[in-house]
Amino acid sequence: MDKYRTRHRRRVCVYTLLMSIVLLLHALTSVAFDANRYIAVQRQMNVYPSVGLSEDELDELMRDYISRFAFSARMRFTDIEPYWTETLPNGDSLTGKTFRPNEMRHMADVARLFAGIRLARLLLTGICALLFARLIALRPQRKAVRQGIAAGAAILALISAAAAFLLRTEGYYSAFAALHRVLFDNDLWLMDPRTDIMIRMFPGLFFGKLGMYVLAHWVIGLLLTVPMLPLALRLAEAYRKRAAAGRS
Repeated sequence: MDKYRTRHRRRVCVYTLLMSIVLLLHALTSVAFDANRYIAVQRQMNVYPSVGLSEDELDELMRDYISRFAFSARMRFTDIEPYWTETLPNGDSLTGKTFRPNEMRHMADVARLFAGIRLARLLLTGICALLFARLIALRPQRKAVRQGIAAGAAILALISAAAAFLLRTEGYYSAFAALHRVLFDNDLWLMDPRTDIMIRMFPGLFFGKLGMYVLAHWVIGLLLTVPMLPLALRLAEAYRKRAAAGRS
């Protein structure tokens, strides 16, 4: 019985962690493809003077930018009209389209990354559904379910606390750079604020603030989703008892 209970604890813990990854990927894509989130953070940080666009102009640009980001794996920006003129340190004037070629190539990399994230979310959702059905069929004891969920929840709580701390401290910069080095095989993400409008649109802790939205979405999703397993197990057990009573 102890071995049986231990196996179920492990299964429930694995299910909880896999489901949390699915919810995290969903939160990440939901926030990443929501132009209103970007606009809200830009208003908090008042990026308009450094970008050189009015609030309405940048809002319009962001909505166009996110629509391309969300629906095009190639990030085509070539038809965007020129918005800016830069004066370089040597006094030369540089006029061009809103995004320079290096910025467009980097965002093409990001778009492909999110295409992979969407695929991973779909595959993990299927695995979670199969594991969920398996757990219901195996009829694990309630104590094992509670212990498995508690173990998974404890791990998630530690991860959430560490992420929240990192997003609000100077350690964010080191983590941000390390993440980019892992995810990208080029240095296109290293931009010059004198010539690249993107780094002025998303300065400093911009993505740290955006990350707090992702964290909030994730935690709410966990609170709504994780309790579904014990509830489903109880309903399945009640159904089995009614079915057995009907046959007797």
